[in-house]
Amino acid sequence: MSPGAHLLFALLVAETRGRSIPSAVGPYHIAVERIDDCMPPMASKVHVRFSHFNPSRPTDAQYAWGSYYWAVDTDDASYFKMHISKWSNNQWKPNFFVFNFKVKGCSVLRDLLPVTKALVFDVAKSAGASYERANCFVPTGSYELANKSVRVVLADVPVMPYGRYRATVNVGSPKQPDTINCLDAYVQFIPKSK
Repeated sequence: MSPGAHLLFALLVAETRGRSIPSAVGPYHIAVERIDDCMPPMASKVHVRFSHFNPSRPTDAQYAWGSYYWAVDTDDASYFKMHISKWSNNQWKPNFFVFNFKVKGCSVLRDLLPVTKALVFDVAKSAGASYERANCFVPTGSYELANKSVRVVLADVPVMPYGRYRATVNVGSPKQPDTINCLDAYVQFIPKSK
């Protein structure tokens, strides 16, 4: 081992004084900042804002308000794509995570992002939206959110690297290839306190 490596090791041991070095990955809370149109803008129009996330009361729900236009009927014949970029060194690092499902778009939206029950399915229920496993469906239409209480989680993802993320979500149908629902969600993954 080189002298520089010995010095670095000694400094690390002296600095930690027997404590563990905090991890950058672990259980998390998701704080949503906003959901906007994709860049460049697509057929769908999205403008949803969220209340401030209070880190001293992390179990409190956030509230969402705003409006969106769902541009294409979505069912299980639809596709679902999500590209997650991470904020690092004052720029977005693209393709940090990539999810690409060629079919079952509605079910993936429902199962991967349970918050869509409150933000999409419940709001669009009067227009014919269905959250059921057998016939998942979201119809085209304009929808309004008014102080909708939401708690955002990623299903079946118990740990994540902490930090700021942008998730670009595309949901489309092979029946309408030129029209897609596209949104950018800006979130922060914050460590859960013990």
